Amino acid sequence: MTVELRPADFLDTNEALRKLEAAINAGGGGGGSLTGLTSAADTALGIGTPANTDNNNTSIGVDAGQRLTSGGSNTSIGRNAGKAIINGNSNTSVGVGAGALITSGGNNTSLGFGSGSSVTTGSGNISIADDTSGNVTSGNGNIVIGPALVPDGTASHQLVVMSGDGAIPLAFAVANDTAFGAGTPTPPVTAQWGTWFGTLAGHAQTTGVGNTGVGWQALTSLTSGGFNTAVGDAAGKLLTIGQSNTIIGAYSGGSITTGIDNTIVGEAAGGLLNTGNGNTIVGQIANVSAIGATNRIAIGQAALATADNSTQIGNNSMITLRAGAPVAVASLPSASVVGAGARAFVTDALTTVALGIGQVVANGGANFTPVYSDGAAWRYG
Repeated sequence: MTVELRPADFLDTNEALRKLEAAINAGGGGGGSLTGLTSAADTALGIGTPANTDNNNTSIGVDAGQRLTSGGSNTSIGRNAGKAIINGNSNTSVGVGAGALITSGGNNTSLGFGSGSSVTTGSGNISIADDTSGNVTSGNGNIVIGPALVPDGTASHQLVVMSGDGAIPLAFAVANDTAFGAGTPTPPVTAQWGTWFGTLAGHAQTTGVGNTGVGWQALTSLTSGGFNTAVGDAAGKLLTIGQSNTIIGAYSGGSITTGIDNTIVGEAAGGLLNTGNGNTIVGQIANVSAIGATNRIAIGQAALATADNSTQIGNNSMITLRAGAPVAVASLPSASVVGAGARAFVTDALTTVALGIGQVVANGGANFTPVYSDGAAWRYG
């Protein structure tokens, strides 16, 4: 059946809708009625859309905004979109089932099939893409993009962004955790105070406290370790349950898995360390010689600490180590002020270290000699 609508009919939308309804019924579409504009402030089009509320509501689609009574400025487009809204205000629901359970919540935006479909009394939530924020109920100010869940449907101000197919997390900010980058931890996680920036940074994190990973694959294998900091591409990438490690530099700490209290700084530094504890490794490719090294210090480019409880400064090419400029004996600071263990070189010792070792140093000679403080006096040695 052909329906003729004249330009004048569009000035009276009710008249246009009556003609459309007559056409449907005459054509055997049967069964329902087509609800049209019922007041100057409301627009309704579709079977089961609401009666006049005179509150600037727009409902288009079967059962869209069906229960509206006193709510105002709601836009519901799609079958069952905004269906349960009674007195909620300023909700925008677009898509089949979008915002379908909202009752008194306000200022929610739901775009996509089933988006915001669990929100009831929550307000200010934004849900974009099919089946998003399926578990937000009474929380406020949440933003969910992509098919994702928030850790707590009653909590507020959570951000979760997933890839369109729901396979890869892209960003989230929930409770005390922040992540940005493809493959960062997948919410919900039970970790706290975690910060992740970079593709696959902290990817495996589920529990743990106070971890920070910045860079591609930084701490990507970490599951439950705590208070670890890794900055740089692949920094600490194999660490799983280690604690209190600081790893800075591209590919630094590349083999450490369960170590504790290690400090590793420099490109590819600490590459051999695996389970050791309490090591300090500073310098490009600086390292220790054992995977389980303990309390070793290696400082300098390619420095290698070969024994536990030892310090290596510089690599095998180093031929000179100086600690401050040599001084005259009279210019030495008070031994009681610098304390026991302080060392220096003097230029005018009365005798050599070989002849005077352990004796109180005296001036008056021309000997260049190492000396040390015992806390009371400076002595040869």
